[in-house]
Amino acid sequence: MFRRRLAVLTALAMVLGLVPALLVSADTGFDDVPDDHVFAADIVWLADEGITLGCNPPENSNFCPEDAVTRGAMAAFLVRGLGLTEDGPSFDDTAGHVFEDDISKLAAAGITRGCNPPENTNFCPDEDVTRGAMAAFLHRALTREVPESPYGEFDPITISGGAGLGIEKVVSVPNDYVALVDVDYDDPAEEPDELETNIIVRSREADDSQVDLLVNEIGDYEGRRVINLNPERGRPVRSFSIDAGGPWTITLRPVSAAERFSTSISGSGDDIVVYTGSHTTLDWDFQPHDSDQNFRIMGYDQFASFTEYLVNEYPGGTGSSDFSTDSMLWDITGYGGDWTLDTHSH
Repeated sequence: MFRRRLAVLTALAMVLGLVPALLVSADTGFDDVPDDHVFAADIVWLADEGITLGCNPPENSNFCPEDAVTRGAMAAFLVRGLGLTEDGPSFDDTAGHVFEDDISKLAAAGITRGCNPPENTNFCPDEDVTRGAMAAFLHRALTREVPESPYGEFDPITISGGAGLGIEKVVSVPNDYVALVDVDYDDPAEEPDELETNIIVRSREADDSQVDLLVNEIGDYEGRRVINLNPERGRPVRSFSIDAGGPWTITLRPVSAAERFSTSISGSGDDIVVYTGSHTTLDWDFQPHDSDQNFRIMGYDQFASFTEYLVNEYPGGTGSSDFSTDSMLWDITGYGGDWTLDTHSH
């Protein structure tokens, strides 16, 4: 988490000219940023991370690299880059401003105090950021207390077995971090007329009570689930209970192994992905293998707490829904079907 914060703040400082830039060629995607621009690589990185959208909405085809940055725009940069979600106080001069919510979140994190000390009743969102003010923003952002992320790193953990009922496997994820659960089941049925077998995987807490039914599928299965979400409930997974008709393998991985996307992504079946963009509208297309299958996406925030159902539709098809940018971890249940997700602004 700290490395990402440092990378974000360093890139912002480069764009503002507070530190030297690296001369790296990049395809910027903005009409006014040539590939050989001194800050091209940094601007591309900011756009890929969803920290900047552009400077001429709604087209956002330009970045305006030579323009000064306003205090309001800087608030948006910092909020997106640091993943700030908690709302805070408002200022007298920010009501109805395009960056009102970002400014509130920046104040909640203690990174800004206002622009008219000692009262600090105003934020001055349309004034340019001075180099001194930017130094204060960066110093407060880098030195503030940040709760330990539930998405920590650990070495992959693999367990495996064969056919059986009620197979118990103890697992221990370091620090009860959120963990991806990759399940691979090889159905032993070989002939078309053979009865397919199934696999059931349940997660259990310390007292052996069930936390979640992670997998319940007939035939071959390869998919990704997740455990240790909603840590505020205090129900970390301590074991798996497996019913299987054939050989299986389960591998636990850190969330950093999940695919990240900022605009569009395609896949099939069950998966866990990380959304890094700043759009708030989702267009989805789901093509199920069976007509009676539904499509579900559950969102979780930077603290691994449930935020919303982005999609919960039966049967499959296409649709559109609005969502919160707080939803960074997407738990997709696709029942073997093919899906495509596209995000955009209103």
